[in-house]
Amino acid sequence: MAHLWLLAICMIFGLSLFTRFTVIARVTTTTKRLTKMPPTTSNVQDLVDDFFYYFAYGSNLLKERIQVQIDGARYEVNGHLPDYELSFVDFGMRWRGAPATIEPIKGSEVWGCIWRVPNSFALELDKQEINYERLNVTVEVPTQKNSDGTIRKIVCRTYRITDPNRKPQQPSPHYKHVIVSGAIEHGLPEYYIEKLKKIQDNGFKGRVELDLEAIRELNALGLTDREVARKYSMSETSSSDTTTTPFQNLAK
Repeated sequence: MAHLWLLAICMIFGLSLFTRFTVIARVTTTTKRLTKMPPTTSNVQDLVDDFFYYFAYGSNLLKERIQVQIDGARYEVNGHLPDYELSFVDFGMRWRGAPATIEPIKGSEVWGCIWRVPNSFALELDKQEINYERLNVTVEVPTQKNSDGTIRKIVCRTYRITDPNRKPQQPSPHYKHVIVSGAIEHGLPEYYIEKLKKIQDNGFKGRVELDLEAIRELNALGLTDREVARKYSMSETSSSDTTTTPFQNLAK
């Protein structure tokens, strides 16, 4: 009888140790997974890799511009986003004109750069695009093929303005110049660069917030900050009721 009691005690003790080690193992595994999760990520692949792909179509086409805040960004390849169109809406004080966004339009296209961004910069990128909504898009890479001959596609993070009250406006010459310079720098298709060059700007003369080498001459021209505030106030620039995007006004 005594040996049965001893056996029962041993079994209970062993079960207790097994349960304790199982709980510890689960907690350790969960902790490791959580520490790999980058700030504000929405892409499951981000939990596996230590970077994410970012599709830039505006000022972040230019290496000098993106690395002002995201100095860990590394150029990967050019990308083609079908069924979206480049547009400029509202007014931003940083650039003294309308910032770029993309609108879902069947049959249109947007070209841009795919950047490899460390997860440690995820939150900083969100801050830079503070008035934008983050989303994932599937970007084509026409210069690269899969083993079956199909075009390589990369799921990328990008940003767009989704304010229901947004209105098409014109970008500043500075902003347009940075976008065109980035497109040329990375060799986007020539016909697309020509489209970018034909976008009408708002004619602003003066300084913008970013002191980039690419726009240093433009920053040295024209108006004082007080004149800028008077000429390019939000009330003046929000009066347009134009309903077409810049690219819709150009010959395809």
